[in-house]
Parts: sequence; structure tokens; C-alpha cells
Amino acid sequence: MRTLTKATAVVLSGIALAVSGQGMADAAPAPAEPVPGCVTAGVSSVLGTTVRVTNGCGTEQRVQVNFSAFGSSYGQCLGVLAPGEVKTASAMDLTRFTGLTRC
Repeated sequence: MRTLTKATAVVLSGIALAVSGQGMADAAPAPAEPVPGCVTAGVSSVLGTTVRVTNGCGTEQRVQVNFSAFGSSYGQCLGVLAPGEVKTASAMDLTRFTGLTRC
């Protein structure tokens, strides 16, 4: 019976901490790291938004194209772009290109 009482107390303490928010990390998400200036984007907004990304750097770069639509933000990771490589990302109409970051 004593073991059951201790176990119940531990469970109830954990529930109280979870409900109160204590004991949980309040860390904000890490800010996205920008790509170097040698990675460029060309944007076309005909029937949606198309972003053409070019890696003008001498090294490989991991690139994410970021968009915003209807109050929500999201990104499309293009993966690794080799030096000189070009990739495109597309989004639906009424979507705005918001920048490039690393992914």
C-alpha cells in the first residue's frame, strides 16, 4: 500500500508540473541560419510563385526556400546544391517568397 501511495504521489506531481508548464523547456525555436550571399534567388509570380535558386558559391550549400501564405510560413528544403547548380521551388498562387535559409 505504501508503494502505491508513493507511485500515486509521483504521478500526480508529474501531472501538476505538466499542467502548470513548469519543468518544460521554454526555449524558442532556433532562428534559421541565412545562406551566404553567393546563393541567389530569382522569383517569378505567374500562376503561383516559382523561385529559381542558384549556388554561385565555390562550395556545396544546403538551401531552403521560405514562403508565407494566409498567415502561415513554411519552407521547402531543396537539399544540397553543388557549386553552379540551379534548382527551383514552386508554391501556389497568393504565396509570397520570404527568403532563403539553410536546411
